[in-house]
Amino acid sequence: MLQTGTPQTVKYLMLSALLCMILSTSACVKGPGVVYHQNYYHPMKKEILEKEVTGLEAAIDDHPGNSKKSASYFYLALLYAHYDNPSPDYHRSLGMFEKYLLFDPNNYKKDEAQYMMTLLQELVDTEKELSIIKIKTERMKQDSKKIKVKNKQLIVENQKLTDAIEKLKLLELSLEKKRLSFK
Repeated sequence: MLQTGTPQTVKYLMLSALLCMILSTSACVKGPGVVYHQNYYHPMKKEILEKEVTGLEAAIDDHPGNSKKSASYFYLALLYAHYDNPSPDYHRSLGMFEKYLLFDPNNYKKDEAQYMMTLLQELVDTEKELSIIKIKTERMKQDSKKIKVKNKQLIVENQKLTDAIEKLKLLELSLEKKRLSFK
């Protein structure tokens, strides 16, 4: 049995008090010091992606000027440009990154956002160039069709003229024979 005041009893009491103090202070902590956000780069099904976009858009629409919603702009920008997105909107994604940096210019993800903006700007510029090339290609196809039709008409006309020239040559030969026969 333990007697009061013995060194062994004091050790047990101190250990118990220390354990109680640790448990009580750890209960006051809000949560982990590092907050891990959902990874918006991983593969997503179309339905989940649309649900995430709708939820983030609703959060932004509720409080558009709230700087605490800057993370929503960041993740929405990622989702607009997500590789599983059936209709990615790189221009809109670029705008969301700009708003994110506007609300929180010194955020720890500033470099990542600027890097993504650079890539997205290249994609937006490439999309513009592609649309211009598509328009030019369509015009060239239409012009090519017109030229083919005109070429066919000219071939027919050329054939008619060639036939007429042959007939005139034959006529000239026959007239020359008749003229020679009258001499």
